[in-house]
Amino acid sequence: MDFGYIFLKWSKMTVCKIGGSVITNKHSSGSPKLDVDMLKAILKDAPEDSLLVFGTGSFGHDKARELGLTEEWSEVECEDFLDELESYYAEVRELAGELCEFGGVAVDGKRAKIISSDLIATQIAHDSGDDLYFYSDIDGVHMQDGTVVSEFGGGEAVRLIENMEQMPVTDMTGGLRGKLEKIRDIGFQNQVRFRNIAGH
Repeated sequence: MDFGYIFLKWSKMTVCKIGGSVITNKHSSGSPKLDVDMLKAILKDAPEDSLLVFGTGSFGHDKARELGLTEEWSEVECEDFLDELESYYAEVRELAGELCEFGGVAVDGKRAKIISSDLIATQIAHDSGDDLYFYSDIDGVHMQDGTVVSEFGGGEAVRLIENMEQMPVTDMTGGLRGKLEKIRDIGFQNQVRFRNIAGH
C-alpha cells in the first residue's frame, strides 16, 4: 500500500493516530460534533512535526454499520455519508493544518469499503520507519494479569494479542485487537505508544 509520503523518508517524524471517538461527541446524533477543546489538547501534546491521522469516531462507525460498509468491497450507496465526512475533515483541517490524513471510505464505481485510519497510520509509520502514537480513551493494552502496557515495540504485538484481556468491540475495524493485528500483519517494528489525555 503506497500513500505517497515520500517526504517522510527524508525527515524523522512521529505518526499520530487520533481516535475519532476521542475528538467527537459520542452522544450526538446526525453529523459528527467535533470536541474542539480535546483536539487542541492533543495537538499541544503531540510531538513536533507529527503526521496526524484521524479516525471518524462513533459517528463514522455507526453510519458504516447502518449502510453495511466493511473493510471488504461491497455495493453500497453512500454519497450522503461521504458529504458528511468531507465536512468533518474540513473542520478538523481548520484546527490541525494540512499535514493530516483521514480514515474513511474508498469508492470504486458502485462499490465502496472502509479504509481504516489504524491501517493508514500503521502502514505510513512502517514505510517511513517512524514511531506510532495512538491517542485514545484507553491507557494502553489491558493484559489478563491486570497490567496495562502503554508502550511497546511493534514486534511484541503477537504476545500482546495472545495475552490481552478480551474487550467488547464496538467499532467496525476491530477495536484495540484490530490495531494490534494490523501492527502484526504489516510487520511494524518501531515503538508504539498509547496516549490518553481525556483528563485535560
